[in-house]
Order: sequence, then structure tokens, then C-alpha cells
Amino acid sequence: WLGYSPELLKRRWVTRGRDEQKLYEVARGSEEFARIFTAFKAQPKEAPAYALQPPEAWERVQVLKVERIENGSILDGCTTPYYNSLARAIEDQDLTFEPGVHTSWAFHGADANAIDSIVHNPVAGFQPLASGSRGASLWGSGTYFARDARYVADGGF
Repeated sequence: WLGYSPELLKRRWVTRGRDEQKLYEVARGSEEFARIFTAFKAQPKEAPAYALQPPEAWERVQVLKVERIENGSILDGCTTPYYNSLARAIEDQDLTFEPGVHTSWAFHGADANAIDSIVHNPVAGFQPLASGSRGASLWGSGTYFARDARYVADGGF
């Protein structure tokens, strides 16, 4: 429903992504909010290889708001080229590129300063190839990408 490609993600935008404002709150009662909330609270299909807090603690975590990033410069200059490069790399192996199979939703933990840069900076903003481990320091300490939000939240990132 949310999509696994830049074009599908952009269909929810309320702007062309060229405005100075980049963050737009998703209405709490909307289907978009419900879908994102469900993805956020979902448990991984496979058991995690890391220690987690008890399930009751995760159930008490509240989603206060959801904001959609609408930044055309980052979408056109970073996300779409990365997506197209991935598709070409798969297809160069005589495989069919399948969004949702070769792409995935991931969760990102960062502090407030890093989030501002990620949202607003088209050059150094969100860089998929800059992912690292807990010890990585490009955007500060934290987990850059995780398969489930609970890992990011339990780690206090």
C-alpha cells in the first residue's frame, strides 16, 4: 500500500516537494497513518538476534505523530538514482527487479540534529550507502537501518 519505489511514495505527497517546508504531519485518523502505525508496531517474522525489552514494554510505546518528508531534491538527487542503480544491478544479472523483494522498509534511529540534516540537506541528507552499525558515526551514534522499529526504540536511539 505504501509502496517500495520513489514513484509510489510520492503519490501521497501534498506538494511537489520543492517548498521550503519539508515535513507534513499525517492525519491521525487517515489510512496512511494507520498503515504506517501498523508497520511501526509490527513484529519481525524471524526471531531477533538481539535482546529486546519484554513485549509488554513495546505495547506501551505510543506513536505521538507521523510526519511525511516531501523533499524533491533528495528524492530526485539521491533516492531515485540509488533505486535505479539497484534495479540495474539486479537486471545486469539477468534477474527481474521486483520492488518489495529487492527493496524493503527499514527504520532509522537518529538524534534531532541528524534528523534536521536528513530532512533538509539534499547533498548530505539521507544517504542509503552511509548505513553502518551501532558504532558508526556519520550522523552520530545509533543504528542507521533496522528491519523493525522495536530494535531502534529498545536501543534508545
